[in-house]
Amino acid sequence: MTVSAADTLPFDFEMNSQDQFDKCTTFEPKAHGSQWYFTNLYTDLGPLFAVGFNADEPMDEWIILPAVDFGNTNRIEVSVEARSQSAAAPESFEVCLGRENTIEAMDVKVMAEDWPAGTFSGDDLSFRVSTAELDTEGGVWYVGIRCTSPVYQWGLFFRNLKIRSLGEGTGEPPVVPVDGISIEGEAEYTVAPGATITLTAVVTPADATDKTVAWTSSDESVATVDGNGVVTAASGIENGKATVTATCGGFSASVKVTVDKNVGIKGIETESSDSAEYYDLQGMRLSAPEKGRPVIVRQGGRTFKAIL
Repeated sequence: MTVSAADTLPFDFEMNSQDQFDKCTTFEPKAHGSQWYFTNLYTDLGPLFAVGFNADEPMDEWIILPAVDFGNTNRIEVSVEARSQSAAAPESFEVCLGRENTIEAMDVKVMAEDWPAGTFSGDDLSFRVSTAELDTEGGVWYVGIRCTSPVYQWGLFFRNLKIRSLGEGTGEPPVVPVDGISIEGEAEYTVAPGATITLTAVVTPADATDKTVAWTSSDESVATVDGNGVVTAASGIENGKATVTATCGGFSASVKVTVDKNVGIKGIETESSDSAEYYDLQGMRLSAPEKGRPVIVRQGGRTFKAIL
């Protein structure tokens, strides 16, 4: 077969010719003399790609196949036939995907297979067929095969790598659904009339596709909440209760909000004094109270609320 710069699905890469091998990129990071190569010398096995181990140090070798355009496919099936010659050391391989023709870009693992030491195929000429399904994005990908072993010993043979589309999509990333929501902080808040608090919702997982949160209040005559989670207690009431709820992806979380006109007053001791002292509604003393805002005033042995 002839593989173009960006072949399309279905992708059949037989690994059965020198021409195909020349279209691949090989990497031998350990540089111990092992190598990927094409061979047709094994008459019983047929033409194939092989990686040979011929040194006494660990192996970590890559081959990256030509580019494949997945189009709008959002789910694929990958299969490959492999055969081990291991007798003295275990061997492993991975099939990975990457957006570029480099080892560093091979960041999507499709499958991984292991052969324990002593699983030399001997007279058994069969290949193990490994198959995996994977959700992925469309567009152009490179397919890489990585072979590893703690000691170079014999080798691995490969043939017939295939990629099939299992579903056509829009070319957009797969949808990641929401699986939960919570509200940071306390389960219940008590605030003074007119006071505000800001609630923060946490949606999981962090990479959920749509993390839009809707905020609602069970009683807007007591407290309202805006789209950013800012809760405002009604200023024209003395007390009341409301439940504020955050909803996302069919999941919800709530906190209770109590409005109480006496918030902050109980924490201030009254003493006989002709000069006035000012506190905010949480009981913190103010050196320069803001006009038009409700404050707590302590003066002449009395404590009361006022708007200056």
